[in-house]
Amino acid sequence: VLTFYPLTERVVKALRGSRTMGALAMSLGVTALVLVPTILLLSLLVSEATETYERLQQVVQEGGQTPLQASEHWLAAAWRSLAERFPALARVDISDIWLQASKRISQWVASEAAALAQNLLSSALSAAMMLVALFFFFRDGDRIAALIRELIPMAPSQKERILKRVYDTVSAVVQSTFMIAAIQGVVAGLGYFVIGRLGTSVLLGFLTAVSSLIPVVGGALVWLPTALYVLVTGEVLRGVLLLLWGAIAVGSVDNFVRPLVIGGRVEMPTLLLLFALLGGLQVYGFLGIFVAPVVVAVLLAFVDIYRETYVNTEPSVAFGDAG
Repeated sequence: VLTFYPLTERVVKALRGSRTMGALAMSLGVTALVLVPTILLLSLLVSEATETYERLQQVVQEGGQTPLQASEHWLAAAWRSLAERFPALARVDISDIWLQASKRISQWVASEAAALAQNLLSSALSAAMMLVALFFFFRDGDRIAALIRELIPMAPSQKERILKRVYDTVSAVVQSTFMIAAIQGVVAGLGYFVIGRLGTSVLLGFLTAVSSLIPVVGGALVWLPTALYVLVTGEVLRGVLLLLWGAIAVGSVDNFVRPLVIGGRVEMPTLLLLFALLGGLQVYGFLGIFVAPVVVAVLLAFVDIYRETYVNTEPSVAFGDAG
């Protein structure tokens, strides 16, 4: 609601000043904007996950060799030769790790899709509650904000500063987080499909988008082992190109998109934000990505207000007494 709220006034004006109709239009529009791509993506994910799971299950049941064991490429042969000399390396089979990870991910996607279909009534109730909440927040957002503003026991200018900091932080973090995740997923998926020629490019692109939400490592959790898998199974050129694609194309999305979306709205020390995100993920899970920046923003606003009210006034009084 905070992210799309600036559009509400325009929609209300277009609907002759009816806030009820404007809130209804905004709720349905935002839901469609999220729901339609989600349904299309889920259908592709379920299809790829089911196909991958069946293929991997067949390989496991037949006791076949992993791609690294079966590859005739010199790189794979060199790895097997090292594994014979050093028994510890024999237990590390990158392609087997990739296959097992793909199997578990495919199982998870298939099971989640089945659970969603089985719990259709619960999902429908949750969706209905979300729509009701969206409607009332879009319609009565100004009144709710005014009530919160009245309850804050501070000066009017300080209240406005804190609420503005919260609004700017939430909208900027939501916009940048989902935009970066979506772009990284698409860019990585194109690399998996065009360069790596992998049949699970949609699934891997989705996982790259999800992992991009994790601080520090981000999408490298997916594109790096995938590129290594392609590399050690004999496709050296494709593996190297995929490594470069991940490091340059996927990795640079954050550097270009985040400043463009956030701009100067959110000014936070990078180290403080990093620790806040890590702590937020540990305490709140996925919601910590959005809760942590808000907590830091409010904390910094309180620090600024304290300095202006108590710290910066003391030196001037002291110097005045001395004079």
